[in-house]
Amino acid sequence: MRKVLGTLAGVVVAVITITLVELIGHRVYPAPAGLDLTPEGVARYLESAPAGAMIAVVLGWFAGALLGGWTALAITRWSVAPWIIAGLIAAAGIYNATQIPAPLWMQVATVLAPALGGWLALHLGRRTPA
Repeated sequence: MRKVLGTLAGVVVAVITITLVELIGHRVYPAPAGLDLTPEGVARYLESAPAGAMIAVVLGWFAGALLGGWTALAITRWSVAPWIIAGLIAAAGIYNATQIPAPLWMQVATVLAPALGGWLALHLGRRTPA
């Protein structure tokens, strides 16, 4: 039960972290007024969006996997937990990439950013006393 609840707590922390990082990104790089939020409209926006706006999204994926994975590991003491969090974030990013075309570097980051965050969570969590 500890593994399930701890992993769920990690998911909650990851979602909150991603949301907060992306909200900060939207504050720094606001979308144009009247942005068409259909997949096609967002794809057109991404063609000319500031790099910083897209980097904020990738940082959100990384930070979500890092903090969510660390939280899950701290609660569960199970080394698989950070990888579950990272995998869920990557899966959500891959699904998103199938719906909204993004630059190639961002598509690659969809998998690499959460993987790096999960790996770092695992290694930082192992150094933190229980």
